[in-house]
Amino acid sequence: MINTVVPRPFAVVGTVSTTGVRNLAPFSCFNAVTTTPFTVMIGPAERADGTDKDTLSNCRPPEDGGTGCFTINAATEENADAVFATAADLPPEIDEFHHAGLDPAASEVIPAPRLAGSAWCLECETALVIDRLPERVAHLWDGPFTGSLVYGLVRRIHLRDDVLNEQGRPDPNKLAAVGRMGGQEWVR
Repeated sequence: MINTVVPRPFAVVGTVSTTGVRNLAPFSCFNAVTTTPFTVMIGPAERADGTDKDTLSNCRPPEDGGTGCFTINAATEENADAVFATAADLPPEIDEFHHAGLDPAASEVIPAPRLAGSAWCLECETALVIDRLPERVAHLWDGPFTGSLVYGLVRRIHLRDDVLNEQGRPDPNKLAAVGRMGGQEWVR
């Protein structure tokens, strides 16, 4: 799959735990899925032992033990090396912003942190977490379900002025976004 669905957009997702520990993780399984309301999706995986990785745990709604929110931040040529460093498998009590040498910024409407200086950022509230296939289609897949789907409603969009064109819209050349190809291959 990862060698056929290419290039995939790439971003870094910011979350915060219920105890206030910041998390930052790279995602090439994310995308916008609807425009009204503006909804995005990320696909966090489980740990090898079947437990939630920090991003998934933090994205879960409060009634399920999380904070119910996340940010999606631009991965660009400018910050790519640091963003890739957030892929490290660290214990939940470690702040990935600090580990990667990246600065957090406060979000405006949610508690999850943004990536300071990011070309763009989406502040999202978790709308739905899907951990397994619905029963009506479960027979189509009999293997392990090692990832979840997290849908988020976008509550605030941040854009740096220097990435906008004359019409006030993001300019693809100024964004200098990076994408994921198969394996360890990347593309602008």
